[in-house]
Amino acid sequence: MGDWNNHDEAMADLSALPPEERLQTLLRKWTGETESLTGDDVRKLFVYAWPDGRDSVDDHSHELLTMLRWIAPVRDGTTYLVGELTIFRAAGDEHGIRWTLDEAVATGDEQAGIAVFRATVEASDVLGHFNADGGNEVLVNPQHFTSLERVSPA
Repeated sequence: MGDWNNHDEAMADLSALPPEERLQTLLRKWTGETESLTGDDVRKLFVYAWPDGRDSVDDHSHELLTMLRWIAPVRDGTTYLVGELTIFRAAGDEHGIRWTLDEAVATGDEQAGIAVFRATVEASDVLGHFNADGGNEVLVNPQHFTSLERVSPA
């Protein structure tokens, strides 16, 4: 895999990889040598790599959060979020960046013995919104919550 001097080179390299490796590769290359890519280029590459790679990366990753802050807002559709949002997370803690706007998705995971958290955040603080695959996932910096509570114990 060579240096990425433009979007087309980066896309060709990412497309040649197994889908679950694309996001990790994008993060690694971004932190090392993608100075020649624009924020818009990286945003497009992220939208391409995220759906298949979201489970392969630690959602507590400082590098991931840093990249998202640089390319935000990221979205895979034309839906624009406004106002204060209530978001949910079914996980071992409330510190990750992956949340959902769909309470039923989060509470469905509750049956597996996973804690569910509810938070509020301003739409302007959402770094990413993915809903093209039928989900309603938001990527947020947990430091920007206006409220946070655990709604079910694990």
